[in-house]
Amino acid sequence: MRNFFRVIPFTLFWLSVRFVANAATYYISPDGHDTADGKSPQHSWKSLGQVWSAGLKGGDEVLLQKGGVWHADLTIPADGASDHPILISSYGTGARPCIDGGDVIASTKFTRAGGDVYVTSVTQKVSSVYDDIDAPLTEVQSLDEVNAKAGSFWCDGTTLHIHCDKHNDPILGTARFEIPSREFCIEISKSHVAIRSLSLRHAARTDRGSLTVWADHDLSGIELSDCDICYNCGRGAWFCGPVADSIHNVLVNGNEFQANDGSGLSVILGNGGVISGNTFTENCRREIEPWQAGIRLWSSGVANLKISDNSISEQRWMHNHDSAIGIHCDETGEHIAITGNKIRNVDHAGIEVENTRGVLVEKNNVSECNIGIFINRAGHDHIIRGNTVKDCRSQGLAIQGWLAHGVDAQPEILVDGRLLTRNLFENNISTGSKYGNLKATNGGEQIDPPLGNVFRENDLGPERKGFIEWGTTSLDTYAQWPARKPISKQ
Repeated sequence: MRNFFRVIPFTLFWLSVRFVANAATYYISPDGHDTADGKSPQHSWKSLGQVWSAGLKGGDEVLLQKGGVWHADLTIPADGASDHPILISSYGTGARPCIDGGDVIASTKFTRAGGDVYVTSVTQKVSSVYDDIDAPLTEVQSLDEVNAKAGSFWCDGTTLHIHCDKHNDPILGTARFEIPSREFCIEISKSHVAIRSLSLRHAARTDRGSLTVWADHDLSGIELSDCDICYNCGRGAWFCGPVADSIHNVLVNGNEFQANDGSGLSVILGNGGVISGNTFTENCRREIEPWQAGIRLWSSGVANLKISDNSISEQRWMHNHDSAIGIHCDETGEHIAITGNKIRNVDHAGIEVENTRGVLVEKNNVSECNIGIFINRAGHDHIIRGNTVKDCRSQGLAIQGWLAHGVDAQPEILVDGRLLTRNLFENNISTGSKYGNLKATNGGEQIDPPLGNVFRENDLGPERKGFIEWGTTSLDTYAQWPARKPISKQ
């Protein structure tokens, strides 16, 4: 029996080495040939569709040539293994290889309609158009509007009208316009898959993600690293599926999410893992769903996640609504940590936590938002600690209870009939916000133990008129603040 147990580690090691030794690497290049074997850069495949015929298994790699562009989509056909994921990445030198969900309109397809307005035939309504530097044109609602506004487009479902600016002239062949055409760029419904160092752009479907991870059964081990996910009509990345299933061990690290029409990253299913070191800029450009964010966590299927060291700025919904958020934690499961993030200039809250429990919000830096950190609706046992909030357009820190009403509203999390209980606000700095550095109302001002909220050692800046809103009372000095008196300097 003693010798049997000695054999087990050696056997597992041998199997692991054999697993890696049998792994294959496949290469795809715009200059390749689908009749090749794909097993070296010199014998690369040309199309992404070859991935389906490769018989991928754990440890295999599919590498796309840097600088290449594929106007196609990619569905991962097989599971990897827990220690040996299937890797989709890049090789060579140059820019990240791009999987592009759009189609380029050839300059020869345009005719001049008058002035700087050009037209071409289309087979469906076009909701987005990008020019040759990936800048989106502005959609207008009539032919008169497109005639009047340079850099705009209008589509009636059969004809696309484009009003060019100075550097775009289709007749001279100097323009390059692209319209999103495919629903997604990459779809994953398998476990143990890693996507690294790719560019995903111009996916068309508004209610999906350019990268869609769809769990119609439990998935595990999904990685998205060092990618740029930009200029898509829906979300940048979307981790989702029926709430009965889950996606375990998620890693989203070091990516750039820019100018997506919906949320940069939307997680409806994600149990365990890290979202860290990503950059989110100029997302939430259109009304894709009622609440949008750089990072949106929504549903009880989201739990045990660490959201750390991300940079989020300019999340601006251009519809005059306060509904673009930096990080939104909404009706999630337990053990969410939001730490060390830098958030600047978003339409609504820098960080919003609502109708959930036990969220840690620590050491974040939030500035120039409408509200800095917002603990909203119902919730208990949150720790809001060591954050710096400054120069917000409305309130700095806000804890506000209210009952939600609406199609998607879930039952409130109440403790003995109370909306907000046992939340700790400690060692935060909140200064320079226009209408007050702290707002605690509709239960947020309840501090009576054991169900009260605790405010301890917070710096709310210099005293001034109305710098604290406490229940129905506006406070001008620290001495008027009931939460300060019993707990100061403890």
